[in-house]
Amino acid sequence: MRTSAFCCARVPSFAAASALLASAGLVHAGSLSFTPLGFADPAVGFSLAQGISSDGSVVVGFSNYLNDMGELHTAGFRWTSATGLVALPADSSTGTNDTSATCVSDDGEFVGGTTGFTNVFDGFYEPRNGHVWTNAGTSPVAAFVPGGTDSEGRDFDSYLVNDCTPSGGRIVGATRDNIPFPEARQAFYRDGSGATTEIGTLPGGSYSIANGVSSDGSVIVGVADNADHAAPFRWTQADGMTELTGNTAGLSGQANGVSADGSTIVGTLGSNAFAWTSATEFIDLGQLPAGGFAQAQDVSGDGSVIVGNQITDDGVLAWIYTDGAMIELNTYLASIGVDTGGYFLLTANAISDDGLTICGAAISPNFEFEAYVVHIPSPASVLVLGGLLPLAARRRR
Repeated sequence: MRTSAFCCARVPSFAAASALLASAGLVHAGSLSFTPLGFADPAVGFSLAQGISSDGSVVVGFSNYLNDMGELHTAGFRWTSATGLVALPADSSTGTNDTSATCVSDDGEFVGGTTGFTNVFDGFYEPRNGHVWTNAGTSPVAAFVPGGTDSEGRDFDSYLVNDCTPSGGRIVGATRDNIPFPEARQAFYRDGSGATTEIGTLPGGSYSIANGVSSDGSVIVGVADNADHAAPFRWTQADGMTELTGNTAGLSGQANGVSADGSTIVGTLGSNAFAWTSATEFIDLGQLPAGGFAQAQDVSGDGSVIVGNQITDDGVLAWIYTDGAMIELNTYLASIGVDTGGYFLLTANAISDDGLTICGAAISPNFEFEAYVVHIPSPASVLVLGGLLPLAARRRR
């Protein structure tokens, strides 16, 4: 099982008198809440949250399960507080039984993701093609698979869906060629049932992958190679694909997320997380003291709160960057009065537009890898709770 890589992660005991663990697994402290999302199959005990709606009410991801023959498989899921974790149906016409969900519309009706296979030897999910669901995730749309022809008449074998706009009207990702093995070809966007439009590569490059899109779909960000290295890019209809300016050291990196208005882009440059705007260019967010490789995964709508993960020699740590400082997410939650009930948060993969709801994966008290969603208070609420953090170098972007 994939949880074995994190079996030795430390699980701190949080003391928060104002936080009470409810019988349903929801931890409350005023406007605070921490919710483990459960599993598609409790007998397997593995789930991971990958995407969240702009208002934080709908979470999507994937979870492992065993079929009737005892074979390990992966199912995309959609979660709300009303429905709980609901596995998304697979479309048998795609030729694969496994799915994963990466993005969701604000109303929760549209879900984007992939179909693929689960490796029976190591349990890892291997995406093979893009996929979408409509009607609150109940209807798989086979018309999006397999592969197709782009807007210029060029054939491609398959594609991956990495993000979508809040309306679900535009999806972005990467087209792929599958022979001799699956590899990314070009970043693309697709509007509704229209043509898939590849958006090119950087000068001297051979591939590009779109990882994020602004709310109105006008700004697309991701990674593309140039003649020297992998580089974060920004695309607009007017400017085309351009490498983010200010990388004077020529470090490799990629953009993973973009703010609602498209002005703030986040990702990784070298081994540190970054934020980028046209006015400031790269802002080095650094990394946690544990060392390793820091990845900024997503950003709030106004660019003021960033979440991500850090890969260290001892495992993975979730972090939050706010008020000019990066802090481990477990430490931050404890400081504002959230008792996670023995869960240790490993990843922070997505954040709502208001910067108050985060989702990812955690190690449970039973050492299972489980998806979660956590709601944190606004800064004013933190003052009331008396949970101010000792943040240094305070600044606003």
